[in-house]
Amino acid sequence: MYPPPRTDHGSGWWCIWSGKLLAKKKAQHHTKYKERLHDLLVQPKFFFSPAGKNSMVLKFTRLRTVIAVIYTPIMEHNFSHIIARCFVNIPFAEFNKYERFVALHRINPEIGLDGDALNTFSRQDFVDRAKFLHDMGLNCTLHAPFHDLLPGAQDKYILQAVRDKLKRCFDLIDIFKPRSVVCHLGYLDCVHSYETDQWFTTSLETWRQLLVVAEQSQTPIMFENTYEAGPRIHKKILAALDSPMTRFCLDVGHLLAFARMGWQDWLASLGQWLGQLHLHDNHGFRDEHLPVGMGDFDFAGLFSHLKSNNMYPIITLEPRNESDLWDSLNALDRFSLFDHK
Repeated sequence: MYPPPRTDHGSGWWCIWSGKLLAKKKAQHHTKYKERLHDLLVQPKFFFSPAGKNSMVLKFTRLRTVIAVIYTPIMEHNFSHIIARCFVNIPFAEFNKYERFVALHRINPEIGLDGDALNTFSRQDFVDRAKFLHDMGLNCTLHAPFHDLLPGAQDKYILQAVRDKLKRCFDLIDIFKPRSVVCHLGYLDCVHSYETDQWFTTSLETWRQLLVVAEQSQTPIMFENTYEAGPRIHKKILAALDSPMTRFCLDVGHLLAFARMGWQDWLASLGQWLGQLHLHDNHGFRDEHLPVGMGDFDFAGLFSHLKSNNMYPIITLEPRNESDLWDSLNALDRFSLFDHK
């Protein structure tokens, strides 16, 4: 669904729907707009321009395209200064579905490589996608695969499969020239705390092999928190690797849902390594991936802390759908995270 206009912008477009005139001069709550747009997309009929209701009546079958043209300037006026400084998660397997959207709104993607993406797509597929982004003048980050992957696995066959898959991801650095590669440690306290030293030694060797590629390309690895209760394991890995190309990615949604310590404690321990943020929200019980500000995370406190300490990490938004993206962008605008428009 395309974004609704904000409430501080007038809307002077008229639509005739089943012979009835729908006029809307002020934008209202976005859910009302989504309902109206959905109805119009079901059986679109005629379209009027505000330049003269009696001067132009167009019959059309592609109202979605017309709506995109109408709303795009409004969206860009509101959010272009934010979009230009953020990344938005998009799975590589779904990029075709969002390619036009990315081009239309100049979205810098964080390309997800989970699932079978590294096995399903050819190197040429990745080259073509990288060329598209380059031609559009867009940047990207990469999100390494993480489901079912255990970088500290004790089974040698599983460990080799994990390292091979991560290596295939890092081989794409030369193609995409990403700003960062986000990785998961795969540490579960309920499993690995019984043999932490063995897990740590194996995991460290996995990351040292990949760090060689990262350092050669000057592309930082961002270790994201997932199910870790606190920052101890991240700090131990980052201190042992001891490289400017290994940093910390604070996922605020994971922290709220799974950690036992607040963001203040995490940043007190890992602030010197902070390089990236993953922004989404929840109510503290599960990883809901709600839009920013729709849950219980303390965004105001975090953003104030970042500004006060002159910290400027890479920012990635992780919405579930396009509607959630606009809600998150609205929230960042309200929080004035980016002061200069």
